[in-house]
Amino acid sequence: QSPMNSPDTCLLTELIESHLADNQRTELVTHFAGCDRCTSQLALALKLREQGEAQQSAASSTTAT
Repeated sequence: QSPMNSPDTCLLTELIESHLADNQRTELVTHFAGCDRCTSQLALALKLREQGEAQQSAASSTTAT
């Protein structure tokens, strides 16, 4: 397992939204490669984000008519 502590929710959000410096991103990606727990959390966060975007898209298409 990577020596880095598991990232918090804010750090995961910054990673997903591409708000991290390259060195921070590299450190997190390296950590995820050796941490199943964090990989699962990241996958869940990405899935929830996709679902939220899909709901927003559906809501805006129904209000546009």
